[in-house]
Amino acid sequence: MEKKMLNAMLLTFNVVLAFAIVILIAMIIKRGPKPMEEYQQTENQSIAEQIAASQEEDSVVEDIPEDTSESTLVCVPTSSSGVNVRTGPSTDYQRIGSAYMENSYEIIAILDNGWTKINYDGQTGYISSEYVTYQIRTVYNGAEDTASFIDASEEEISPYRRADDNAPAPPVIEETTGDNGAGQGETTEEAVNNIINEMNNSEDF
Repeated sequence: MEKKMLNAMLLTFNVVLAFAIVILIAMIIKRGPKPMEEYQQTENQSIAEQIAASQEEDSVVEDIPEDTSESTLVCVPTSSSGVNVRTGPSTDYQRIGSAYMENSYEIIAILDNGWTKINYDGQTGYISSEYVTYQIRTVYNGAEDTASFIDASEEEISPYRRADDNAPAPPVIEETTGDNGAGQGETTEEAVNNIINEMNNSEDF
């Protein structure tokens, strides 16, 4: 009798346990997608936050200097012995120095009478256009050692061309009689012209 009751109790327990397991499985199946959706939402939110953080980092612009360049029209002498630089656009003007082919000179104007007005050591000078070439000088980031040169086109030269520079006339030299050392009279103007001619014969324009 006791054995039958024990079997009945075990059977009842098994039935209840099986029923509970079925209910638990049904609940898991029923509630299963919600945790997955929550996981996906959490994952998506994390990715969105990462993208937003990345965009915020990209929006922070560092103060990195941009590459800059400056181009200038210059002339370069072609004579190895140097070219005279004068105070005006003709040989009647005083010579103030020489321009050499290893240097370049910023152009102010190119005159139709065959002379080029330049910036010569911080002052205005004139050099014969016959003895120079025109080039574009480009310097990067203000560093002189990066300077590069290319031949200038007529389009780049054209804005600098002028018919007349309105330069002042050469100074008038008063004529006075002097001794040239040979006992013959010579005016100061002639003496100056002789000196200029000697200089022109010894150097190019």
